[in-house]
Amino acid sequence: MKDLKKKFGKRLREIRKSKRLTQEELAEALDIALPNISYIENGRTFPSVETQEKLCNVLNIKIYELYVFDDEVSETDMKNEIIESLNDPAITLRLYKYLKTFK
Repeated sequence: MKDLKKKFGKRLREIRKSKRLTQEELAEALDIALPNISYIENGRTFPSVETQEKLCNVLNIKIYELYVFDDEVSETDMKNEIIESLNDPAITLRLYKYLKTFK
């Protein structure tokens, strides 16, 4: 999971910078404390499903864009990584709760 946190954080930083937002501006838009953005971007913590949804709204992106870690990741590789991550019960629960929001 640690590797996923780091990849997610790096990807969030890339997207935030591409939108020309500072960490402070993003934190304010999400209504979260500034250190939390830094913790996420540095891979120290992983955002809740609710925060991920807010990120998508504020950054005007689709959820999958937060998980596209580089240009060379194939759809098959993404699916395999998702399936592998389901071995972690906490991730499975988060994903289940997230998917329920679409019903």
